[in-house]
Amino acid sequence: MKNNESKLISRIFFRMVPIQILLVVIGGINTVIDSAFASNLIGPAALAVTGLFLPAIKMLDTINSLMFGGSQLLCGKYIGAKSVDRSKSIFTLDMLSILSISMVFIAACEICPGVVADVLGANKDLRADLIIYIRAIAPGILPLLVSSQLTAFLQLEHQQKRGYVGIVSMFLSNALFNWLFVGVLDWGIFGLGIATTVSDWIFFLVLASYYVVGKPTIAFSMKNVIKSDLGDIFRSGIPYAIGNLCQVFRAFALNSLLLKYAGSDGLSAYSTVMSFGCIYWALPAGITSAVMLLASVYSGEQDKTSMNTLMKVFLKKGVGLVCLISLLFSVSAWPITNIFYQDPSLTVFKMTFLGFTLFPLSSPLSAVTIGFNYLYHTLKHEKVVNINMVVDGIAAITLLAFILMPIFGINGLWAAQILNGVVTVSVLLVFVIWYNHRFPRSFDDLLCLPEGFDISDDRRMDVSIRSMDDVINISEKVKGFCVDLNVSERYAYFTSLCVEEMAGNIVKHGFNDGKKHNLDLRISVLDDEVRISFKDDCKLFNPKEAQEIMDPEDITHNIGLRIIGKISKSMSYQSTLGLNVLSIVI
Repeated sequence: MKNNESKLISRIFFRMVPIQILLVVIGGINTVIDSAFASNLIGPAALAVTGLFLPAIKMLDTINSLMFGGSQLLCGKYIGAKSVDRSKSIFTLDMLSILSISMVFIAACEICPGVVADVLGANKDLRADLIIYIRAIAPGILPLLVSSQLTAFLQLEHQQKRGYVGIVSMFLSNALFNWLFVGVLDWGIFGLGIATTVSDWIFFLVLASYYVVGKPTIAFSMKNVIKSDLGDIFRSGIPYAIGNLCQVFRAFALNSLLLKYAGSDGLSAYSTVMSFGCIYWALPAGITSAVMLLASVYSGEQDKTSMNTLMKVFLKKGVGLVCLISLLFSVSAWPITNIFYQDPSLTVFKMTFLGFTLFPLSSPLSAVTIGFNYLYHTLKHEKVVNINMVVDGIAAITLLAFILMPIFGINGLWAAQILNGVVTVSVLLVFVIWYNHRFPRSFDDLLCLPEGFDISDDRRMDVSIRSMDDVINISEKVKGFCVDLNVSERYAYFTSLCVEEMAGNIVKHGFNDGKKHNLDLRISVLDDEVRISFKDDCKLFNPKEAQEIMDPEDITHNIGLRIIGKISKSMSYQSTLGLNVLSIVI
């Protein structure tokens, strides 16, 4: 038995990370595939075209982040607060908004691609190819944006496998169609774009099929729509949009600096590193995205203990893993560079190699920054989040590049990437000192939890159960805990009985499949009632539903549930992130 630091949170965290990683690299891996085919079958100019289109991708990412970040945050909070109808409202408004925005972008790209190319800064040598690429890739905008949203919602439905199938199908189909359109049919830059578009639609169809043949809890429903939720989505998503919008302007600024101080080879090298950057940024982005979703749920539950454990897991295990993977990518720079360029004597090869060596080293500090930005956003510390998004997104790195690139060329840009993390972590530390009015003395100081967050430590009991022996021991301690808080002997006994019956059933029937499982239990005393919360990662089972369909005449069946039904004031259940979450009020 282990109090106050549950392995369940760690298990949930790392179970979510793989799909979050794939979610991050959805568009990026397609870019890597396109870049590999472009450099080997078309030529370096094709990479320059994809590099010029990068700000447009960042703009789409900005919109995607606005809706995705706001919707995911609010859904997590409403699920934590056990309000499924509000989650349906968020889902519906999110889907309607993404569909509308996608159609506007597609129309702009198809009707006036020349204007789009000019806005992206194409010169006369690249403009014609960029127009072709824009028209080919535009029809994939809608399925890509919608699928990005659906992948997140499917996690709440415990449908990660469908997400994996969809993403793998997209990657394989993109490689196949690139080979067919570019390698066999020789469609050139048009083939690059159309291959991505087809693969995006395949991805969408795999994910969307669940909402046709499955039974989603959070589904499209106009009757559940609350119009004011749209404003909440936008407000909640603003920090994520600011970060991505800053990256759009950063891309313009850095492209200009690269052309001035490193030439077209520098721009091609930077575009190559950035196109592959989605791969080595996938782990830190996936880990921080898991922080965002779990922090939003724990914020809705007002659960300080789980929030504390989450951030410890993030820093100790998550960031530690990021450090290891970053080092592996850094020492693998030579073979990675060879994917795109085979002649080491080329200037572009040397620039790219150094980029692949240095750029991954910026990941650990960036992960720390983004993870705590997500935490502080769920806790409504919007000002520091917005400030740090601007600092991280454009201010620090552009200023550093402006200072270093005239001296060191493109090497100054790689150095600026690493120093950017030092600046952003420093901004967070200044906020922590300001919020607590002192240098942080404990881990709780780093969390900057608002006053009144969670129930006070002396009025709650948090434990983890792993065996039937734990159940018996805990049930006795629960009774004493309640009595110490002036709960009557009768209700203290009822609470103890409820814990013994329900926890015993979970261990007996849920822990018997040969897998490792955890059961987290919280007992809190508020005014004249006792609240008990059970969280377990066993097979999904709704005891409230089972209680409702029991035969009232058969008093020998499900005795434990019948007892709990009689002594409790209320019982509520929901499946969250693949967990059984049962709340009982005595």
